[in-house]
Formats: sequence, C-alpha cells, structure tokens
Amino acid sequence: MLASASLTAADKLKLVPAPAAADFRTTERAFGESEAFVSIPLRLEGGPADFSFGVHSVTSTLTMDQGATISTVHRYGNPSLECELAAASALGFATPARAPLQYVTVVDCALDRFRQLQGQSGKLTATFSLDEMHYETIARLPVRAGAELKADGELSRIFSTQFINGTYDVGFQFARVDPVLGTRLTAWPNHYVLVNSKRGEYSESRGGNSSGSGGPEMMTFVTSHNLFIETRRAQTSEVAGKVDASWLADAEFYFLIGKEVQGSPVSLSFTMDKLTIPTAQVTRHFIVINPDGTRDEFDR
Repeated sequence: MLASASLTAADKLKLVPAPAAADFRTTERAFGESEAFVSIPLRLEGGPADFSFGVHSVTSTLTMDQGATISTVHRYGNPSLECELAAASALGFATPARAPLQYVTVVDCALDRFRQLQGQSGKLTATFSLDEMHYETIARLPVRAGAELKADGELSRIFSTQFINGTYDVGFQFARVDPVLGTRLTAWPNHYVLVNSKRGEYSESRGGNSSGSGGPEMMTFVTSHNLFIETRRAQTSEVAGKVDASWLADAEFYFLIGKEVQGSPVSLSFTMDKLTIPTAQVTRHFIVINPDGTRDEFDR
C-alpha cells in the first residue's frame, strides 16, 4: 500500500453515464454456458488528475420494464478509470481537468437471455468497488539501448531503440523480486513517458505491446515495446510537434507504476433510469456530444 497518498473521499467522486448507446460483446463456448456482456460509457468525476481508479468489481441489478431482473457481479476485464494524461500529471505537468469516457461492463448474463432482451429497456442500479492507485516513478533512464537501473531488488533496462515508419519504438524490460513470500507486487497499471526538460516538453507512449508475469512467491517481469509519436508542452499539454532525433538528444525515459492507496477500495453507486440492451455493437471511433455542448471522441 502507498501510505504517502491520501484516499479520495467517496463524496468527492461521482460516476456519470454518458448520453450514448450501450455496447456489448459475447463469449461463445462449445462446452459450458455462452455469455453476453453489456457495457456503458462512464466518466468518473472528482478524482485527482494523477490517480487511476481500477474497477475491482461491479455489482448491479437491471430491472426490465416488463419486470424481469438481471443481477450481476462482474470482477474482471474492465478498464481503469483515469485521466488520459494521468502519468503526465504525476510528473508535474499541466493536464486537462475533464475525465475521459470509458466503456465499463455493468451487466452480464447468458447469451440466450441477452438475445431475448435485445432492444428492451430497464432501470439499472450499480455499485462499483474502485481500487485507487497513485502513479510513482520507478525508473528514469537516458534514452539509449543498454541504459539500466538496479535498485532495491528491481531492474529497469532499455534493450532497444529505433524509428519505425516515423514512430519511435523503445524496447523496455522491468523485473522485480518480491521481497516477502506470499506478497504480490504488480507492475500494472503503468505508463511510459519521454521527457525533454530542456524544451519543456514530453511524449507519452501511444501504442505498442507488452507481456509480463507475476504473483505470490514469484518475480514480477514485464517486457514491452512502446511507441512515441507526438510531443506536448509541459505547461499546457498542448501538442507541440513530433518525436525526432534532435528532440531525443535531450530526452529521458520514465517508467511509472500505479501504487494502491491505503484504504482502498472505495464504493460508488449510481442509478441509470433507462438502459437499452443494445442490438448493434458500437463503431470503433465514437463521438459523444455532452449536454453542456462539449465533445468527446474516443476509440473503442
């Protein structure tokens, strides 16, 4: 647990459903019950910009207009609720105050039942259990292959750097041996950031791939390729340009991990008067016009 950060009071946090269609995905099995998962776009308001809130579980009841009910306890597969620039905020850079939308699973049921209810509406009541995390810098390295840091049973190492079709790829490895048997030290959520202090700019990783392992009585190990494209101004987070060789000459690589705040999880509840079981999946690029006229765009 992270003792230096304070748990955000539940009365400061609010889950706000967006005025947009629900989405769904299905899992079909040759043996065992096939399932459907219904998700809705949510925004978590009131959270600090440099924190991440992991969805530990969702407990919900959907009461259909015809009287049928679906009760759900969903524990896995939901995204973290955090500002897009949470890591930049943790490094002291200015970031937009508005929280992004995230699709979060609130209902799951048997696939056959889901198909019977598609197009019908009901009232949703849900309680979220959220694990609050605060981002900390684990490693700060010069941007070059072979750069590494060993400290406190941890190893951070850049094993490759290269430009690929105008995108800068940094290959990175992180390993940590759990100091106490039976404890679990994870390396997720995490972020990768390049910082050019001389120019007052930074670049967050936007894409790539990652693999890892970890658990009780094990070591935590992460290997990732992280893609950097655009740079942003530290004072405003506005886009400044693109990562190139001259920009990298004065840059450093930062690896940040979210540490759980003491006192987590926190519980939040909300009610959605009308949730329609979707008949079509949401397109990949989604645009929402909010009641106040602001516009959200995100990939799904």
